Amino acid sequence: MEEGVGEFSRVPEGCIAHVISLTSPRDACRLSVVSAAASDAVWQRFLPPDFPSILSRAAAAVDLGCSSKKDLFFRLCHHPLLLLHAPTPISFWLDKSSGAKCYMLSARALRYMGRYSAILGL
Repeated sequence: MEEGVGEFSRVPEGCIAHVISLTSPRDACRLSVVSAAASDAVWQRFLPPDFPSILSRAAAAVDLGCSSKKDLFFRLCHHPLLLLHAPTPISFWLDKSSGAKCYMLSARALRYMGRYSAILGL
C-alpha cells in the first residue's frame, strides 16, 4: 500500500492539475488537500473564457483584490457584478457548483410583444 502512495507522488503536478480541472468546482474544493487543486491552471478552466471582457463591462471599477484564479472564482460567485448593458444594467455572477454564468435582468430590460409574437417570428 505504501508503494502506491509513493508512485502517485511522482506524477507531475501539471498532470494532476489537468485531471482536477476536468471535474467540477465543488470537487476541486474537496481535493484542495492536493496542492494542484489550488493551482491557477485548475481554476482557469472554471472561469468563463470571456471573463476579462465581462470584468471590463462592470459599472464600477472592479477591485477584485484576488491573488489567484480560485479567489476570483469565489469572488464572482459570492459578489455579483453590475454590468453596463443598454438600455438597463444587468447583474452577473457565477454559479458556485457548476461555474455557469448567471445573469439577472430587470423587468424594464424585457420587452413583451404579445402572445403571438413567437409564432409570427417577431
